[in-house]
Order: sequence, then structure tokens, then C-alpha cells
Amino acid sequence: MVLVRLGGVGRVALLGEGVDDWVYHSSCIRIRPDASQINPVYLAAYLAYPPVVDQLLSHVQVGTVPLLTAGSLRSLHVALPGPNLQAVMAGALAEAALQMDIQQRILTRLTSVRQGLFTHMLGNNLPGEATSRPQPAARERKAPRTRRTNRMS
Repeated sequence: MVLVRLGGVGRVALLGEGVDDWVYHSSCIRIRPDASQINPVYLAAYLAYPPVVDQLLSHVQVGTVPLLTAGSLRSLHVALPGPNLQAVMAGALAEAALQMDIQQRILTRLTSVRQGLFTHMLGNNLPGEATSRPQPAARERKAPRTRRTNRMS
């Protein structure tokens, strides 16, 4: 798991097993939770939960760029239910995220269909506009201007 610690503090990414091609920057903190005690999917969701993000931001050192240190991250209290409940919660949150993604795709598609349908029904004719728009007169092209330079050897 990677947590942004510099700048956009609080953004979390969960890395899968065997992911070797990820590069993380000094502006991130790598978190390796003990899988026997904490479900990484649960922890990622917990750290992305808005009240917890607010807590993280309260631990940030304010300066030109917000900075979250490893020490201040260690001082963050984590609500830790039992492993079975963590797994159930992680599964439910993953399912909700999947359903949100599906609904967002449907909404995006319906927005496009609605706009296209309305355009088709109007026939591209709006009241007050001529049915055929006059084409602009073709402009005569001038030769491009060149720049004179003085070259002294």
C-alpha cells in the first residue's frame, strides 16, 4: 500500500501481489500491514474514509507543501475489528465500488445518448437560425511574412 505524504496528503493506492513494476516516490510512504492482523483492502478503505483523512490532515506539518511524517502516521489510531469482520467490510466496500463504477459508466453513456437524441430530434435546426448557414467566403491566402536578419561574419 502506498500513501501520499507530501502535497496531496491522504491519497491511498493498494498494490496487488507480485507488483514489481511500481515506482513510488519520496513523496509517498509505503505501508506493509501484517496480513494476519489487518486486511489491506480494509486498511486502504479506512485510510480513504473522509473522517480519517481529516485526522491525517490534522497531523500534517504545515509549510509551503503539506507533509505527513512516518511518526505522525504511526500516532494515528486505527479502528481494528476482528479479521472476519474486516474481510466482510472489505468485500462489501469492494462491491459498492464496483456498483458505483458501473452506474457512473451508465450515466456517462446516457448523457451522450440524450444529447445525441435531442440533436437528432431537432435536426440541427434551432429557432431563429437560417436552415442553411451561409458558408464563409474563402479568404485569399497571403504569402507568409519572412523575417529579415542581418548576418555579420
